[in-house]
Amino acid sequence: MFHNNHDHLTGEVKKLYVIDGHWQIFRAYYAPFRDLHSPSGEPTRATYVFSTILMKLIAERKPDYLAVTLDSGRELLERVKVYPQYKATRAKLPEDLSPQISRIVEIIQAMGLPILQKVGVEGDDIMATIVHRFAGKNMKIFLVSRDKDLEQLIGPNVVLYDPMRDKIIDAEILQKEKGYPPEKAIDVHALRGDASDNVPGIPGIGPKTAVKLINKYGSLEQVIAHADELTPRLAENIQKYADQARLAKELITLDDDVDIDIDLSAMKFHGIDADSVRVIFEQLGFRRLIDSLDKIADKKQKTQLAQQVLFAGQTTARDFDYRCVDSIEELDDLAKQLRKVQCLA
Repeated sequence: MFHNNHDHLTGEVKKLYVIDGHWQIFRAYYAPFRDLHSPSGEPTRATYVFSTILMKLIAERKPDYLAVTLDSGRELLERVKVYPQYKATRAKLPEDLSPQISRIVEIIQAMGLPILQKVGVEGDDIMATIVHRFAGKNMKIFLVSRDKDLEQLIGPNVVLYDPMRDKIIDAEILQKEKGYPPEKAIDVHALRGDASDNVPGIPGIGPKTAVKLINKYGSLEQVIAHADELTPRLAENIQKYADQARLAKELITLDDDVDIDIDLSAMKFHGIDADSVRVIFEQLGFRRLIDSLDKIADKKQKTQLAQQVLFAGQTTARDFDYRCVDSIEELDDLAKQLRKVQCLA
């Protein structure tokens, strides 16, 4: 079920940013940044880097809509049911990262940003579903990730966005940098496999060979069909591991029709709840980020803050000689007097 409230959209193209939560968390954790700890000794490097990236994105990219997707546990994933070895070789979560993930989720929630997550479903599939439902002439979607699995989603109104490099990857950039268009990304990755997800492709086929074969024959099935035109060793591997490559394609293809309730209006970005986030940042000792909070605060909070500043000081009544000008004659008289003065305040 989803709520496609297009009453929020006019002829103007709106920008929806969808953050690949766990991908960005891991990238923040392994970023070349010094170790950080809170005043109480809590590890905070990933939390700080993630929060910095998120606040920078909000301040500079000015999203109209914003949401975060998160993965669920591996054990219940549909892909694991199809292929039990899926992601089975991944290292155990670092001991100091687990509490930081909890903190990051706490910060996202404190900011008032929607988190989209479902048991048995990967965040990438939720992103694919968002693209399927909302990408259009009045909505441009920025998938905040460099995950190659998302390349298949790139289109006229969908791009990848790398916040660390402030770089957009569209179809043209993908073709230029990697040599294939978005519609061929699945077949390229199926041929070569995906070691990070423990998805085997065809032995002996690396990135360059995969791109060359898909560009020449057009698809995975056509590569398999024309295997006898290739070198004996490559032909043998393709024929022997064809079903393995087909399985890889099934695992790599994202599900763009996840049964999840997505409310577009809930993703409408009005600014963050600065007061709630400030409390967490103070606990963690993020002084620099605290100074930046008010710049991206909720509009209502900004108004309240301005009123607090405006009326914060004490007011003291003083005696002055007031004169009320309430007629044309008195206004003319005042004008004559003002022409004679050298300074007016």
